[in-house]
Amino acid sequence: MLGAAGAVILLTILYFGYGVRAQLQSLATANSDNIQWNMSQAEVEHLALLVAIKSAAAAKPEDGLDDVRKRFDVLYSRIATLEAGALYADLRAAPEAAANLSRIRGFLDRNVGFIDADDETLRASLPAITADAQEIRLAIRDLALQAIGHFSSQKDQSRADISRTLLSIAVLSTFLFVLLCLLVLALNRLNRINQQRAHQTELDSSRLSAIVGTSLDAIMVVSGDGHVIDFNGAAEEISGYRRDEVIGQDMAELIIPDHLRPAHDAGMARYQSDGSKKVVGKGRIRIEAKRRSGEVFPVELSIQTARGEDGEIFVSYIRDISSEVDAENELRMARDSAIAGETSKARLLAVMSHEMRTPLNGLLGTMELLSATHLTEQQAKYLNIMGKSGRMLLSHVNDVLDISRLESDNAELQNTVFDVNDVVRDVIESLRASAAAHSNELCFDATGAEFLVVTDQNRLRRVLLNLVGNAIKFTRNGEIRVEVDTLDDAGHFEIRVIDNGIGIADTDIDTIFEDFTTLDSTYGRKSEGTGLGLGIVQRIIKVLGGDIGVESEPGEGSLFWIRLPVGLSHEVPPQAPQSSATHSEAKASERTTAVRPLDILLVEDNEINRTIACEFLAVDGHRVTQANDGLEGIALANGHRFDLILMDISMPEIDGIEAMQRIRNGDGPSKDTPVIALTAHALDDDLLRFKQAGMRDVISKPVSGATLREAVIRLASQDKPGHVTRASEDLIDLEAIDELRQQIGPRKFRDIVHKFCTHMDEETPRIMTADLSGEDRDRLARTAHKLSGSAGVLGASHLNLSLQRLEQTARAGETERHLAQVQDVKIVWQRTRTLLLDEI
Repeated sequence: MLGAAGAVILLTILYFGYGVRAQLQSLATANSDNIQWNMSQAEVEHLALLVAIKSAAAAKPEDGLDDVRKRFDVLYSRIATLEAGALYADLRAAPEAAANLSRIRGFLDRNVGFIDADDETLRASLPAITADAQEIRLAIRDLALQAIGHFSSQKDQSRADISRTLLSIAVLSTFLFVLLCLLVLALNRLNRINQQRAHQTELDSSRLSAIVGTSLDAIMVVSGDGHVIDFNGAAEEISGYRRDEVIGQDMAELIIPDHLRPAHDAGMARYQSDGSKKVVGKGRIRIEAKRRSGEVFPVELSIQTARGEDGEIFVSYIRDISSEVDAENELRMARDSAIAGETSKARLLAVMSHEMRTPLNGLLGTMELLSATHLTEQQAKYLNIMGKSGRMLLSHVNDVLDISRLESDNAELQNTVFDVNDVVRDVIESLRASAAAHSNELCFDATGAEFLVVTDQNRLRRVLLNLVGNAIKFTRNGEIRVEVDTLDDAGHFEIRVIDNGIGIADTDIDTIFEDFTTLDSTYGRKSEGTGLGLGIVQRIIKVLGGDIGVESEPGEGSLFWIRLPVGLSHEVPPQAPQSSATHSEAKASERTTAVRPLDILLVEDNEINRTIACEFLAVDGHRVTQANDGLEGIALANGHRFDLILMDISMPEIDGIEAMQRIRNGDGPSKDTPVIALTAHALDDDLLRFKQAGMRDVISKPVSGATLREAVIRLASQDKPGHVTRASEDLIDLEAIDELRQQIGPRKFRDIVHKFCTHMDEETPRIMTADLSGEDRDRLARTAHKLSGSAGVLGASHLNLSLQRLEQTARAGETERHLAQVQDVKIVWQRTRTLLLDEI
């Protein structure tokens, strides 16, 4: 930039210098002196004309006229020069000079005719010419003075211009000198910087050489045509070649395994033809290399390009990952072994479920039938003990199965709207007798008269039963208090179970939620259990989306707390539902009175189970035909029309699923009869598989009379004559809506629906425009989760499922599926909104 500025200044000086030279040359010609002389001569010629006229007038007639004509012509010539000469252009432009020239020109024009006439005429005109010449005398003098003054002023201005130009040249020269000095300083500084950079480059080169030489990774530099340029020490160790052996050699011949040569040659040919790169610049990749011995081993390879003296070069970083690959293989084998172990565990649980539930079904079912007969007081006492023992054994089996069920991702929640206070009161009432047996008092501190939440009521009840039951076990002559409170502006609620029992040592706090852990080291081991209770409680709370914790002091007691999301928007006012148990019992009673006796086919290979089920069904007036196995069941179904088929799953020869499919595929009268599965398989995956196979319902063994009766009632209410399925049932669960409306009342149901619709209307545009990045993604997942829970409570089953899928795609960041799911939510909500509003 300094150079460019200096060039501009130098050109300006040259330009000014050229102007000064021209002005000086102009002054050197002394034009002003010539002009002043010419103007003076014009006045002299005028006087000479007057003298010649006066002499001619006094001379003889033929004398003096020629001199008059000569003087007139000279004056005429002088004035013509002033009028036409370029030197006098500025003078003529002056108004006063132009006026004087005009007067002089008038004199010449008026008398030129007399001058050019004959002598007699000229002589006769001499007096007039004289008078006329006298009149322009002042004009000629003024013109001469004006010319002198004008041209003198011009010369003064020229001298001033030259002075200013010279001054500018001096200033610019000074500036140019300063600039040149600065330029010299800058060049000197740049020279020092270049020297420093050269020194730094030398140091960097030395460091780089040291780094390359000591690198644990092999570094190999290859030219564009594939020949080795450089080869560090690590490369020598990995490959087995010495550096002096490989320099200049074909890299492919040295380290590329034979089975990879075709791909390498194709890549090099592609690069040399069009410059395309498939591996270069792609980061670290795993590939195989070859040692000098011919051994092929796994490597991690990274290639980048650089500019060399002869064009582009390739810099390869190679790491021997043989040990890492061996470790990964070991981890993979360990993982496969663990998966196999989990599979074996699942098989064990399935077998245990079937093998233990089948005899339990016989025991508990027979005892239930026996309890309806005439028994003595002592027999009834013994039967009650047997029933408690059987149910305790079933509870232990269920605990083990619940662990597997809760650890899977398939745990289904049955969310409903209910009053937490009512659930706590029910738990306390059910355990009051147990507390009294240990001389304990149960107390309940509620947050208010009513507190609605949305969660799985049965799972929460089980958690409370476990926590309060544990508090009773480990407390004597004390108090167990349950507290319910709200947190986070009613966004979450907390339940605390507080006792003043034996407490828990600090060293045991971290282990109490582990499976099969019991801490009953006092009271003579009076507290029985498998040690699975708190482990299951922790899993349930996790499934419900909450947290659980404990605070305790040995000898002072314990405080267990659970925190769960309320599930309802805080705008929804607390509503007091009717007792869900009372309502369910009322609905069951209504259905029971409406169910006609059914013709039922029971397919069961266990004689005890058949007997018990037949007795249960006979109590309700149903006609039961028994089949000992699947083949007999198929034959009976193909020969008679049954209203219902109860199908055992595990049977010899063919299982229940295959038997059902054969009945469905046949032409018998019962091909369309609904089938309910009876099974001792209680894992969620099994139950889901049975339903997907076509079972209308699934009953897990051991089967009680109430469970079997309820399943038959559900089926009969769906298939009874005159039952019409409304078109809206594919979007909303009308039965769930009717039940919720009866629980909280029509007015409060209407308020909740309106608030949910408003919330959905506000969130739908945000869902449509949400971006799966940053906070948008997490917020969208939380919003979808919250809305899906509300939709499920209100019976909007299709919307609930669509929002759950939206939550999954948001958390997974699957953009394409997410966009499709967003459109699905929008369409489903538009249809569901109309149906929900119609229901109020």
